[in-house]
Amino acid sequence: MLKANNFDSSNSLDIHLSQMLYNLIDQSITEKGYSSIALSGGNTPLSLYKKLASKRIPWDKVQISIVDERFTYQDEFSNFKNIKNCFASNGKLSPVFFPLKFSQENRIPILLEDKIKAPLPFDFLTLGMGEDGHFASIFPNLKSTNDLLSLESCKEIEVVKTNNQHKYRFTFNLNSILKSKRIFLIIKGRKKISLLNKIIENDATNLKFKEMPIIALLKQRKVDIELFQAK
Repeated sequence: MLKANNFDSSNSLDIHLSQMLYNLIDQSITEKGYSSIALSGGNTPLSLYKKLASKRIPWDKVQISIVDERFTYQDEFSNFKNIKNCFASNGKLSPVFFPLKFSQENRIPILLEDKIKAPLPFDFLTLGMGEDGHFASIFPNLKSTNDLLSLESCKEIEVVKTNNQHKYRFTFNLNSILKSKRIFLIIKGRKKISLLNKIIENDATNLKFKEMPIIALLKQRKVDIELFQAK
């Protein structure tokens, strides 16, 4: 089931959602003594993460997993480093981070840990969507796309070879993403909203999951998707 929340601006979305996420983290710490969450990369959610980081939370009791990562050692392209910087700016106790660990051999990336290290299920997980319908680092029309979308996969984290600037990426697959109590899909911009509306209104039902991965996320029935969008 898709639950939609619409906002007039990116800032109003960030304010509202950051308070929701704060409440979930606070509740989890009260009940369990810790909170385990997973955050997606990209530029869209960084302003949200900065607002969340400003909340009065015992951050040393929060465990943050990174949903996807680019094969790069450059700070400006690293999802982990950009997300970590959002939380480092609060000057308070730091969260415990679980970055996706990798190395390389003959310029080919090697995933050092292919299992999620944080406690499961996640209290929540954030996702965005690209203009090509990808989410996390699950891109359309790749050899690995169908495998990444399989709910029968025994893997948790996988290496992806793409056609983009960063040729290799690392990502939770769909089965891993659904190991979360709540999933928040964050969409900003008219073009992305228009694409998502077409999918929701069944204009894209003739497309296969491999051609538009976001459809697989929306059609699964394990976890409700909570949509937050701002034009």
